[in-house]
Amino acid sequence: KARDLDSPPNSIRTYDLQGDTEHFELQVIATGGVLTPEIILRKKVNREEKELYTVTLEASDGGTPPQTGSVTINIQIRDVNDNIPVFENQTYETSVMENVPKFTTVMTVHANDADAGPYGEVVYSFTEVTQDAYGELFAIDETTGDIYVTGIIDYEQAEAPDKRYTLDVQARDKGEDS
Repeated sequence: KARDLDSPPNSIRTYDLQGDTEHFELQVIATGGVLTPEIILRKKVNREEKELYTVTLEASDGGTPPQTGSVTINIQIRDVNDNIPVFENQTYETSVMENVPKFTTVMTVHANDADAGPYGEVVYSFTEVTQDAYGELFAIDETTGDIYVTGIIDYEQAEAPDKRYTLDVQARDKGEDS
């Protein structure tokens, strides 16, 4: 809200919004002869598309000629958890030699989340079924997505019928509503 120290006939008479009027509009409320400008969201914004908008609010008084003053307003868009983690590949495959040493990394999975802050930080884990079935043989680093050996891999003793292990991995973000 602008201030003008002139007498009422020469005080603030109009406000004008310049800049991004596609997303924002100006609403001026008059109460007891005092004008109060409000910037209203006109169209939905998305932080992943643009996170900073700049508008200029200009105030003009009732003088002849009118005097004007302006202020630049930066509108920072905060993120919400509106994206999910997406793996770079739908399926990952690798092979592992039997008797590979424990803690050997056999594969790394990776997912991206377009959100910012904790909403975009990805945490990896095995599904409950995979953890129950193969948790003694494999583990996953929740931060890096590295899958590594934690048990003894023995080709002849492999319980999987085709000597393959199918590990289901899930990615979630660190947001409150992940």
